[in-house]
Amino acid sequence: MRILIIGASGYLGNTIYKKLKAISSGEIYGTCCNSTSNEFLKINVLNKSDIKKLISLKPDIIIWSIYDPEQEISLSQIGLNEIVNNLSEHVRLIYISTTVGQGKDQSENVLPHKRKDDEYFYKYINGKIEGENIVKTIIIT
Repeated sequence: MRILIIGASGYLGNTIYKKLKAISSGEIYGTCCNSTSNEFLKINVLNKSDIKKLISLKPDIIIWSIYDPEQEISLSQIGLNEIVNNLSEHVRLIYISTTVGQGKDQSENVLPHKRKDDEYFYKYINGKIEGENIVKTIIIT
């Protein structure tokens, strides 16, 4: 099995990457955009040619674990959208998001709502909502 973790240099992505490397006999790939580590594929998901490189690895599973509070909307609209539109039907996508409730109410039953430009963490939250909407477009057969 070939597993690709997008955002493997971040906290969550790196934890997933290390755990899978430790227990899996399959091929585990991690990506990063800014890390200097030679362990990861240097990929910018805002670049469509870099995304083609990812897809050419023919992963069985793609785990999206990117966190970027400033570019989250672009990452979803460009990177995630490009991946979703180029996935073959046998590839499984795991999109790691977060609850986006208000205040202390962070339960899963809170309906996400877009934030205004003057609200806390609005780029990140709106980007995750955008990403979730893109993932929902995948038709599961």
